[in-house]
Amino acid sequence: MNASQSSLRTLNNAEQSGHPNRFISFALPGTVQPAELEKLPCLTRIHDDMVSESLLAFLAGNPFINELQVCHSGNSELDLSACRVNRLTIRTRGLEQLTH
Repeated sequence: MNASQSSLRTLNNAEQSGHPNRFISFALPGTVQPAELEKLPCLTRIHDDMVSESLLAFLAGNPFINELQVCHSGNSELDLSACRVNRLTIRTRGLEQLTH
């Protein structure tokens, strides 16, 4: 079992233990694919090292995720206009343009 499977299993077990409406914050280990996050219906916050195209697509399709924290945008431009993120924490080094 890799780290992402272990993290997802821990969060799924928490939901099954009688807390189905609990909001979940998830720090993405480097091996988690955003598609795996579909298994977490109460997910509201994501912390990641870098923004990827697949993460942006996931954010755009999941309106309940309202907080994003990333260490690096990965590009000089970051477009979050398709996302419903209300709170963004990002290190701006190398980031020249942010669209929200």
